Amino acid sequence: MTADKNSTTGDKISDKLRSVSALHVARQAGVSRSAVSRAFTPGASVARETREKIMRAAEELGYQVNDLARGLLANQSRLVGLVVTKPEVGFRAHLAAALTKALIHRGNVPVMINTGQTEQELISAQKTLLGHRAEATIILSGSPPSSFFELARRNGQPLVVIGRSEPEADHIQTDGGAAAKLAAAMFVARGMTKLGLAGSLSGTPTITEREDAFRAEAARLGAEVVIARGRDTDYAGGLQAGRALIDGQSRPQAIFCVNDLIAFGVMDHARQAGLDIPSDLCVVGFDDVPEAGWLAYPLTTFRQDPETMAARAVALLDLRQREPDLAPIRQRLSVPLVVRGSFVPHHAADFQTVPPEIVSQRSMPMKIIQLSDPHLMAPGGLLYGSDPLARLDACLADIGENHADADLVVISGDLTNDGERTAYAALQERLAQFSRPCRLMLGNHDDRVLFLERFPHAAEQGFVQSVFDGSEGRLILLDTLDSGHVEGRLCAARLDWLDERLQEAHGRPVFLFMHHPPFRIHMPVLDAVKLADADTFHDLLARHGNVRHIFAGHVHRLIAGSWRGIPVSTLRSTNHQTALDFSDSWSLGHEPPAYAVIFIDADGVIVHFHEFPIAG
Repeated sequence: MTADKNSTTGDKISDKLRSVSALHVARQAGVSRSAVSRAFTPGASVARETREKIMRAAEELGYQVNDLARGLLANQSRLVGLVVTKPEVGFRAHLAAALTKALIHRGNVPVMINTGQTEQELISAQKTLLGHRAEATIILSGSPPSSFFELARRNGQPLVVIGRSEPEADHIQTDGGAAAKLAAAMFVARGMTKLGLAGSLSGTPTITEREDAFRAEAARLGAEVVIARGRDTDYAGGLQAGRALIDGQSRPQAIFCVNDLIAFGVMDHARQAGLDIPSDLCVVGFDDVPEAGWLAYPLTTFRQDPETMAARAVALLDLRQREPDLAPIRQRLSVPLVVRGSFVPHHAADFQTVPPEIVSQRSMPMKIIQLSDPHLMAPGGLLYGSDPLARLDACLADIGENHADADLVVISGDLTNDGERTAYAALQERLAQFSRPCRLMLGNHDDRVLFLERFPHAAEQGFVQSVFDGSEGRLILLDTLDSGHVEGRLCAARLDWLDERLQEAHGRPVFLFMHHPPFRIHMPVLDAVKLADADTFHDLLARHGNVRHIFAGHVHRLIAGSWRGIPVSTLRSTNHQTALDFSDSWSLGHEPPAYAVIFIDADGVIVHFHEFPIAG
């Protein structure tokens, strides 16, 4: 009797542990096994009543499709391997998390293999993934040998390498060399000539690139560099490098650290030694891990954005699967500077600081000056009785006197009245003497070809469009000029460019500057020449949802309001105005010229319109 009871109990336990199969669902629903398979295959033919019976049975039994088995039958799974050393450490942890999230969103099952960096360890990891029919592999650590790429090719498995340049594979690499050079230049600009470099004995390609670039740029600028390397690129390595640099006889004035973890170790040792940061020692890191924004470590650092890198990696996988015979694709991402308390550049805007979140301790908002529609003539020329060049001179002088702290000055189009070479030359001459960073935009009165003769560096993919990343968000400056037409237009290429720039912002506030407004101002003569196809433009903005304000020119009036939920404003010309006339004709207004002083912070956007003094 006891034996029978135990046998019954064992059968119940066995039933509970046995997974529910498609056959169980078929019996429960009273259909064939193949019908169950078709019901769970997208696009397969099955009657609606039959599908509903199968789905009810599957829910009652708790059935889940065996994707692994399906993948093995098709000789491919949805697995994507992440090969990484010490995935829990520093920036790698955040990159691995972002990749996992992006791959799951794509419909993949990410599988992380925590491995070493030797050739044997990497090959072993690859064979494991190939054995499980992994769809692709993303490598975050180590330098794979050529046999690694050959084996992947033979098995038709896409590879993406992150963090280093690999000629045989698609790769994504951040521009650490440029960042290191900028760090050296910023230190020297602050009068610091005795510099420190806190590196690592790990000798990885990315670390070596940063070290070499910093040393070379510092030497070029005439600065002395003292180098100390910790055993690894971690906090303990930072403490080791910090002791060597700070306790030595020739303590540096500023230290560039090859990553944030090393910077934290350097900063802690500096404090132990009684030094104040940044009064006694300035420190700049690399990565912008979350701890860099903590009150204990207000670290100025270069930001690697894990979300952007993950999105690029997934996009490369998609492209490689669509076009497997493409040559290896190389992407190099910029690393903007995030300014916090450990070091503040002499003129942050001159170095185009790009914090997704600038130090919370900094109370100053981002300050932008907008002026618009100067309509410059050849020197001496008059327009509606005024000298546009003289008016621009007065405007720039007022800005220089009262807003020397502006992060950026934007001139939002119709730089000239007739697109004349001499007018662009006069503008170039004046801006050469202007002290603040300035971005130029084009309007319908401009000539793109003649403008770019004088300002060739303003071109971006053939248009005069640009991005300025500041402390409180991203400014995107659009080129709405449609040559030969008064109304504005954004062609497919410019819309694609805008789409990419909005995607890069990843939820950060975005502020658009454009010459032609996309909205009506209820003045018929001007509404007829606004941005064409505004609906397509709005649909693009709505997909991203991060545009906080649109600043426009073109209409020569001070207007504020909202367009489909987005705050908007327009500006007077620096030369002549449009009268407040709601008829079908245009008439000249007599209001004084003005420019806008824009403050942007975490609370929102405030726009002041200032009428600057003019002679006569």
